[in-house]
Amino acid sequence: MTSPAACLFDLDGLLLDTEPLHGRAWRQAARIFGFELSDQQLLALRGRRRLDNAGSVIAWIEAAGGTPPTPSSCWRCSSRSPGSCCPGRGPCQGRPSC
Repeated sequence: MTSPAACLFDLDGLLLDTEPLHGRAWRQAARIFGFELSDQQLLALRGRRRLDNAGSVIAWIEAAGGTPPTPSSCWRCSSRSPGSCCPGRGPCQGRPSC
């Protein structure tokens, strides 16, 4: 077996269109905290870092009069521990358990 001549990493969605999956994930995450993201808000999240997006979602929840999560709880939602964000909730739909 020969070694590959090169490796290709698609981190920006050029080869695979992962944007719809990211949009679905942000909508599900916002719903956990009782907030519905608009299509316009989802567009504003495109191409930004996860932590920056979490900050935007927190600000939108707060502006709508909701009780926003803390940045650290948003970060825990993206961790590999299914119950770390909302204890007792279990893993999110479509996400494999660890």
